[in-house]
Amino acid sequence: APMHSTGSGKILLSAMSQNRIDQILDKHGLVRLTPKTIIDRDALLSELEQVRKQGFALDNEECEMGHRCVSVPLYDYTGTVAAAISAFDSVELLTDSHIFETVLPGLKELAEKLSFRMGYSGK
Repeated sequence: APMHSTGSGKILLSAMSQNRIDQILDKHGLVRLTPKTIIDRDALLSELEQVRKQGFALDNEECEMGHRCVSVPLYDYTGTVAAAISAFDSVELLTDSHIFETVLPGLKELAEKLSFRMGYSGK
């Protein structure tokens, strides 16, 4: 799936330089997969800034209608975002309250443990 339409893709994009983001967007564009896919460059850049600030990304039916995804970054020994992990489910089951009360805390805890195993010692 295109990076701009997934939680993990947004995590990875948010860790890139503006120049690299521009290269990717210039090459691949912003393909609409659903009516909710972000296809405006400025809107995507704003979303990526929000991802950087909050430390997680959401896909709200942007990749596939009826499904949501929440993603968090994994850091390597240099402190660089090396990957992302995600949880996804139907919009009926992956509600905002379920994301923020259960899923996101669990993902962050797992990401911390996995990042530590990759040599990350903390921010």
